[in-house]
Amino acid sequence: MEVPAALLMRSLTFPGAVVASDAMPLTWPDPPADPLAWPLPPTAMTHPRTAGTFSRALRLLAREGPLSLARALAKCSLEPARLLQDRVPAMRRKGRMQVGADADVVVFDAAAIADRASYRHSTVPSAGIRPVLVNGTFVVRDGDVVADVRPGRPMRAEPG
Repeated sequence: MEVPAALLMRSLTFPGAVVASDAMPLTWPDPPADPLAWPLPPTAMTHPRTAGTFSRALRLLAREGPLSLARALAKCSLEPARLLQDRVPAMRRKGRMQVGADADVVVFDAAAIADRASYRHSTVPSAGIRPVLVNGTFVVRDGDVVADVRPGRPMRAEPG
C-alpha cells in the first residue's frame, strides 16, 4: 500500500489529471461576521484548500516534485479550462495567455510560492504571490488585497 503523499503525487501526475478546487463555504463563529466582508476577517473558517490549492500544487508538483513549472501550471490552468470548455463556453477564454483570452493573471515567485492556510488558520493567503488580475483588474497588488473591486463574472454551463 502506498503512503498518502506518494498516492497523492501518483494521482496528480496521472495523465489527464487536473488541479481544481471545489473550495468550501465560509463559516462564521458566534457572533457571525458580515458574510460580505472583504478581505476575509481572520475569524472566518473554511477548508485550507480554499486559500491554498493552486500554490500547494505548484509547490508539490514543480518546486519539490517531478514536473516542470510549465507542466504544473498547465495542470492548474489550461487543462481544467479545456476539460470544461465544451459545457462552459466561457472556459475557452481561461487558462491561456493570448489575444481574446480573459485577463486573469497571477504573478508569482516560483521559488517562494507556498500554501500557508491550515485548519486552524484557514484563510491565510498563499506566499509568493504579488499581483493578481481578474478580468484585467488588480484584485491583489503588491501582495495586498484590493478590497473595493469585484471584477469577476459568473460562468455558467450550457444545457446539454
